[in-house]
Amino acid sequence: MPPSLHSQAEQFYSCFADLIRAYQFRDRESVCCHDLSVTQCYALEALERVGPMRMGVLAEHLNLEVSSMTRAIEPLVARRLVTRREGEQDRRVREVRITRQGRALVARVQADLVAEYERVLRRIPSASRGAVIETVGHLLRAFEERSACGAAPSEQTSARPTQGRQS
Repeated sequence: MPPSLHSQAEQFYSCFADLIRAYQFRDRESVCCHDLSVTQCYALEALERVGPMRMGVLAEHLNLEVSSMTRAIEPLVARRLVTRREGEQDRRVREVRITRQGRALVARVQADLVAEYERVLRRIPSASRGAVIETVGHLLRAFEERSACGAAPSEQTSARPTQGRQS
């Protein structure tokens, strides 16, 4: 008899939780080599990919509170990796923009991480690599569709709690 969906979910949870822990700790080690926190690295990548953003939009993009985002951005401003300017109409609005130095640092971080992913992919048979990459894409989309409590959108009730932010 094949394993039940619940049994597979338990196995998937265990394996995936281990993968996430390994990834998070690896990520911290790699990114910190460039004197960036993980949050700062994600902020730089978002600004490089999306372009200038208001501080609140950037915080929302990274699922952070604005105060946490501000604390992460301050050292980047001091290092001239980003600029922050006040809005023309409302001085409380701050727009953050990546600088040329910030772009260069993002490129170095990404090159280091791509090299690490090459080392990981070498351990996977070449015939399976495409399937692994495709599966990770499916996982990402599946996790993006879940609610804060983990229920799929079709399983949610109308009294759905709002998603909290992490610092």
